[in-house]
Order: sequence, then C-alpha cells, then structure tokens
Amino acid sequence: MKIKVEKVKFYKGENKHIRFIESTEENSCKDHFDCGCTETVKEKPITRLLSTSNIITAFINFGKYQIEFGFDGCWTIRWEDKHAYFWVSDTDNMYSSNSIYIEIYKEGWNSVDYFFSRVFHGPHHRIDTLMNGHSPSRVINLNDISNEDLWIHECNWGKEHWLKFSDIDNRERSKWIEFLKITKILKNCISKFRPESEYSVSEIKEILENEKGLSDILNKMTEFLISIVENLEETELFELQSIIQSNIKNHGTKH
Repeated sequence: MKIKVEKVKFYKGENKHIRFIESTEENSCKDHFDCGCTETVKEKPITRLLSTSNIITAFINFGKYQIEFGFDGCWTIRWEDKHAYFWVSDTDNMYSSNSIYIEIYKEGWNSVDYFFSRVFHGPHHRIDTLMNGHSPSRVINLNDISNEDLWIHECNWGKEHWLKFSDIDNRERSKWIEFLKITKILKNCISKFRPESEYSVSEIKEILENEKGLSDILNKMTEFLISIVENLEETELFELQSIIQSNIKNHGTKH
C-alpha cells in the first residue's frame, strides 16, 4: 500500500484564482487541470488564502489491477484501458451516504460498454428528488424498507423501477453492507486531518502508513470489489439491474 497526500490551497489572484499544492509526490501539479479561472503555480503565493482542502489517496497493486482509494469515499479500479468506480456518496442533497454509485466496464453493455447502478442501504434516504434529481419517486415507500434492506433504484425516460436484494442471509448483500460501513469508517479516520490542522502532508502520510490494520482492511475491500468486476454477470447486482432496466424499457412507472 502506498499513500499520497496533497494539501490543495487556493489564493486570490489578479485575474484568476491561484492554486498551490503541497504534496508527498513530485510533479503533483500535473494531475490537476487548469481551467480558465484557475492557474496552478509551483511557488507558494503571498496573496490572500481563500481555501484549503486535503486529498488523500491509497494505492494498491493487485495482479493486473491498480486500485485507488480516495478517502473521500471513491474506489477506482484500473486495468488495461478500462475502469470500475465505486463511490460512496457523502451528500444529502440528492443521495445519502448510505448509497453506492457503481460503474464497471462491460463490453456490449448499454451503448458505452459500461454497466451502471446505484445501490441503497436502509430507509434513510431523500426520495423527493430521486426521480432524475428533481422529482419525487412514485414507486418508493420508505415504510416498506427496513434498516437491513439493500435495494436498487433506476429512472430513465420518465419511468422508474426498484428492487430489493434477497433476504438477510444473502452473502453478496451482506458484503455490500460491510463495504458501505467500512468505507464510511475509512472516511471518518481522516477527520482529524482537517485542512486547517497543523499536520504536514508528510506527517499525514506517515501516520496513515503506520495505522494498524489499515492495509488489511483496504486489501479485504479490494478483493471484494475485484470479485464483482471479474464475475459481474454472476452477481445479484447484475441480475437486479438487468431486470430493472428491462422493466423500465418495456413498462415502468411513468411520471
């Protein structure tokens, strides 16, 4: 496991904002895109500091796969020119932190060779914007969802449908719930490294690399996600999402 830590600072500029990056890696600036309103510089500016944020990423090599875990809750798996994303949301605007956005390469799937899904855990979700981010769901009744339920919702072309994973003894279901819980724990474990804290990027890196059990937890979650990527068609995730998409295409609940 390798840890990369960046402290990204934005300063007031004359015509655009100035970005300065303190990093445990050389040439870190190359990973950040400059837009028309932002310029990245190598020397620390002397103008007014506007904001500071920490970007912490763990890197794991697993056979042919390269795994990146961003401590903001995003897992990325790369192999060849393909990828898979598993992102645990941390906003309550549209989705709660008990949901996972999933994107996995699958040749021939949809029109872009990628499988998409969003998995929800339990009833504590906003559904007033669940339909395309602006309208309430007409098929979800949160009273029908228990704290242990795992479910998928999809909407498209003004239609929506949803399904639950099978009962509490289902192994895949319990693995997804464990994945959610552990990802949130990992996100919380860096809360002491707030951007305004006195920790340097090298100190944060050293603390995390010596964190007892962190590497084992990341490896365990990596093995689970790779098993999903390699056996996608055999998963209940794939089965339920396929049924939902077929239902929306042929029937669905129309708004």
